[in-house]
Amino acid sequence: MKRQYTSKRNLCPICGNHHGCAIREDGLIECLRSFSQQEAPPSYRFLALLRNDMGGLFVFDDRSDNQMETPLYSQKQRHSVNVKVKERLSVEQRVDGQRLVAERHRMNRLLLETTVTNLSTRHSSHLQECRQLTVEEINWLCTVGWVRTWKPGIYAPNGVTATHCGISKESKLLGMPGIAIAALDPDFHITGFQIATLRTDPKYIWLSSANQGGSGPQLPNGELPLFCWKHPDTKKVKVVILCEGALKSLLTALFLWRSGQTDIAVIGTASAARYGEKTLKYYLKRLRAKEIRLMPDAGAIANPHIASSNQETLQRCRQWGYRLSVGDWGQLDNKQHLDIDELLAASRQNEIKLITSAAYFCRCHTYSQIGQLLKLGSFHMQEDKLIELRPLSGSTENLDLIRQYANCVERCRKSGYRIVVAWNDETITPEDFFALCPESIQQQLAQSEREWALLYNLKLWLRRMVERYRPKKGFGEPIQEVAQTTKTTNKAKNQTVVDENEQSTVNNKQSNVIKYKPGKLHRLRKFDSRKILFKKGQRLQVLLEAIAAGWKHILDKSPTGTFKSYDAGKAIPEVFGVRQLWYFTSQVRNITTESVEQNYVAMEVRNDGMVFQSTPGGKKYLRWPKKGEIPDTSGNCHRTKVFAALRDKNIPSIEGVSNPVCATCHLLEACRFKEGFGFGYRNLRAKAMICDRIGAHPDSAPDPVDYDWTSCGNFWDEVMQTVQPIHPVTVELPDIDRVMAELMIYCPQVNVQLQPMWMVLRQCLTGEIQQPHYGWNDSTLREMLGTPPDNKEEIIALATEFLHPDLESVLNTTSNYGVNLRDLPSRIRKRFGNKNSEVQEIIRQHVILNWFVPFLEVWSKQIQGALRIINDQLIVTTRQSRHAEIAKASGWNIYLDATTTAEYLSWWMDINPEDVLTIEQSVPVHNNLQIIQVTGLGQVSKNRTLYCQNRVDALREELLVRHPDIKFIDFVKCCQSNDGGWFRDSRGSNEFKEVSTLATFGIPYQNIGSLEMLFLTLNKNIGSEGKDLPLTNSQEFQDFVRDRTQAEIIQAIGRLRADNRPQEQLCFYFCADYNLSFLEMKVENINAADITIEAGSKDEKSWWKIQNAVKELWSQGRKITQASVESISGITQGYISKVVSKFSGNWKDWLKIFLSLLNTFNSKRNNSDNPSDQLRDEAHFIGCNVMPLLADYDNADLTREVFSWYRDLDNKYWQWILETTPVQVQGKIIIGLLSMLPKPWHQELMELCYG
Repeated sequence: MKRQYTSKRNLCPICGNHHGCAIREDGLIECLRSFSQQEAPPSYRFLALLRNDMGGLFVFDDRSDNQMETPLYSQKQRHSVNVKVKERLSVEQRVDGQRLVAERHRMNRLLLETTVTNLSTRHSSHLQECRQLTVEEINWLCTVGWVRTWKPGIYAPNGVTATHCGISKESKLLGMPGIAIAALDPDFHITGFQIATLRTDPKYIWLSSANQGGSGPQLPNGELPLFCWKHPDTKKVKVVILCEGALKSLLTALFLWRSGQTDIAVIGTASAARYGEKTLKYYLKRLRAKEIRLMPDAGAIANPHIASSNQETLQRCRQWGYRLSVGDWGQLDNKQHLDIDELLAASRQNEIKLITSAAYFCRCHTYSQIGQLLKLGSFHMQEDKLIELRPLSGSTENLDLIRQYANCVERCRKSGYRIVVAWNDETITPEDFFALCPESIQQQLAQSEREWALLYNLKLWLRRMVERYRPKKGFGEPIQEVAQTTKTTNKAKNQTVVDENEQSTVNNKQSNVIKYKPGKLHRLRKFDSRKILFKKGQRLQVLLEAIAAGWKHILDKSPTGTFKSYDAGKAIPEVFGVRQLWYFTSQVRNITTESVEQNYVAMEVRNDGMVFQSTPGGKKYLRWPKKGEIPDTSGNCHRTKVFAALRDKNIPSIEGVSNPVCATCHLLEACRFKEGFGFGYRNLRAKAMICDRIGAHPDSAPDPVDYDWTSCGNFWDEVMQTVQPIHPVTVELPDIDRVMAELMIYCPQVNVQLQPMWMVLRQCLTGEIQQPHYGWNDSTLREMLGTPPDNKEEIIALATEFLHPDLESVLNTTSNYGVNLRDLPSRIRKRFGNKNSEVQEIIRQHVILNWFVPFLEVWSKQIQGALRIINDQLIVTTRQSRHAEIAKASGWNIYLDATTTAEYLSWWMDINPEDVLTIEQSVPVHNNLQIIQVTGLGQVSKNRTLYCQNRVDALREELLVRHPDIKFIDFVKCCQSNDGGWFRDSRGSNEFKEVSTLATFGIPYQNIGSLEMLFLTLNKNIGSEGKDLPLTNSQEFQDFVRDRTQAEIIQAIGRLRADNRPQEQLCFYFCADYNLSFLEMKVENINAADITIEAGSKDEKSWWKIQNAVKELWSQGRKITQASVESISGITQGYISKVVSKFSGNWKDWLKIFLSLLNTFNSKRNNSDNPSDQLRDEAHFIGCNVMPLLADYDNADLTREVFSWYRDLDNKYWQWILETTPVQVQGKIIIGLLSMLPKPWHQELMELCYG
């Protein structure tokens, strides 16, 4: 009897699974996973067991005599079935765990009632004198059995077996003498004991017999017990307090209850602030409180392990939906303060200030930054909140050091620390230290540090005021003349610092950026398209605030070499509020960022052997073997080529959890639990999946259907290269004929209707219609195909049904016998399964390429895509949404790419540009990188001629002589040994960060046809009418191609990491003819023939020979004619005339020029602009009528008012105001401002006044 086996499109209506079960011709259902009526869903009736009790036979029961067609199970029903199964398993496990806990409680109670029955006088005195408990409280604790004196070596009573933790094989009590503290659960069950030894080492130990082969203290779920203290008379718990320590948590609860706060429960942990996730979640659920307060110990954030554990606990509780707060009484970063139990014992509960969890995370992050700062060596902690800077000798002359010190000082002050500087045996303020720097360094520091800029500009203003009003010898100059002289002098010097600040202010107003201020990141959809500009060292803080503000997609387009990937490698999941961090890259086996390589576990890729290859720096990494290469490794999946064959047929969803290829493999069980020759992929993948930080190619990441991405955060390295947003399918003539034959058999009417389309495709692929040089693009091919049929939806539905591949017949070799191969033991699967080579051949011969349905959908514009015919192949391109779906399902995504935009990123990830927050790190200009463009070579394409390659080789040899450590980047097919490749090593790589010179050959153009298909598939702005026009006429497409090319060039320049090497002089050669004006950097152009004549063209070499011949004749005093030049150079007179006319006009004119010297003159231009009279008059009015009101202000208020005006007003406008301000007010302003200036400037101004 024929059967229709279940599949992902046709699920089993009984169990909801998609393989193994079958529906017979008579409508009966054979389910291999259901065995009774209790397991049958509504409307189905159980008939009998299958042969050998392999399953059940069911029938659809509509409560009538009419037999209806069996409906298919929906995805929602399938999910419901799976949820019920999981719930049932969870309930069973919980019941088993509760039974084991109850048994443990029974034996612990038996111990307390018979053997461990009292509290010794010594221990009672300790609790009373050292722990501040009363006698009544101690007696009550002993009565309820929460504390007792533990005496090891005593025999356990009958009923307490050796399997109980803390009991030896001889049934004796183990451990050490001390106070036994019971670990209670919310139901007052004693789950274990911890012993306070009252010694220095160890202070506390768990009661355990694991070291003697017995049971440990762990609960059935594998976690250590927690100490849950709930008042026995409490009916409802309102607040739960979390704190460290067994005895400490008990004391905290007692002190709270002593003050009448019996509605507060306390949960303590004895595992260094780590709470077992399952246990804590269960305890909190049982307590039913809505509010949780974490009470960290003194110095908690000073200990990175404790701080990390507390942050992890808070993150979990927040995910579970509780209201969170953290207790702060000054103890967080100071070990000298009291712990929570000591604070309550001293009746100082009113000192506890509750802060938010976000504030606590910020405190932890700040302390971590300060800790990193102290490791630099120049900063030293003197006392609480006081840090001393000890600069290096000569540092006042080093701009980079001064900038580093200024950044660190600003960071410390924002964290609440005071900073002093130890310099020349004196303790001075940082401002005094910076004022000792040369004027040029002060000026450059003012351009990057806002606070210092205010002081520096104030000094300049005071200097101008002194210059304006100080007494002159003789009669002095009129004010107008002084101003004019200063203006002329400034122009002669090109520009003053004030003018630079004015221009910077204008530029900032015109630019589309916002300078980042810690703690003030705006909420979602508040920034429009503006980007956030932050400083070095602030990246992780910016990202944390952006995620907290609700941004799910964050583009970090900081310039190359600003440690984007390095900072991503330092990120911690708990700090970012997620369970797992993923680092997606296209080079997961060749990661060059140290922090990522150390902290992220690489996700294994399915392979049957890989080949070792060396990077330009000599590092070994694994890559896929090319055809004919012998792999260097054994591989982890012997069925890799089967998966590859299915991918070649464009079969979707073949890498799922229950894919048929793995299910029918005889090594499936071994692959799940160990590794060996040709197996172990699943085990390696499972090991990686349990890690909290994973590095992977997005193709290797689990599907959102099978994996919970909501608690994951993703870093996408070089996102425009890593993410592949389109999926091209290549179709050849046999694939078209195969589909035509299938439709002729099953849907002849459809085949006839599509005859015009078939004719065009076959004529194009067979060559009956001559193909253009670059093939037919999308618009041309659509014009040739004409309009799709009106019933296109019906045709697509029929094609989907009849062309769907039957993988069961290919992989399930025992299906004809009524037995599913995947349900058989491994040795039977090995015996009856086909060999991999046979399976591959069957797939190639019998499985139809899945191209026709995507083609119809693209042709009819039901989905966005593109069509193209090139080299007798039809290419159908559709959007590949898997990577975008991972991003959408994740908690947040951070995209690392220096050369993309929010608009292009939205194309790749299928999101709105408005949902992308763009951030960028500000980078100082060091001018240590020389960019040289070598021209005269042409495009230097990857399909270059032998003549062009010889010129390139000659240029390489000369550059190697000039720069011994030079490295080269070329197209991969043209690379020599140790060369980098365009698109492979030209972005996201650190292989060239230590060389002084890097040269690239060729323009990194991508295939224009591929870019066109990419553009058409991703750009949602392309209307239906737009696709009828050639894209060569589209300015938007031309911009797209230009931006992609320029992005690769910028990335290649960034490989030198010039910003990170300010003390080194670096050089970059771009060897090709391309307009580099987009770089906004100085580019020096040198002809290839000027570097070495061997790299010149044929005409350039001839021109060089002619010049040398003329020089030789001139040096010999001979007459210079074309005939004499011909005799020396060997070049005919006709060709000499041609070459000379090409390079320098006619022969006679060039000869005169060549034998003479020309002088060139430079011209200078001077621009001046007049200020607006209207603005000047307005400023003068303010000076006369408003400024006198400031005379009654005290110094503090006066300076505050002046600074507020200075921030809001233009410098010239402010100067005009002061022109009419009364002298008394100006004098008072000067007195107030002088007190703020660094002391070294006081002497400078005094010398200016009286010198």
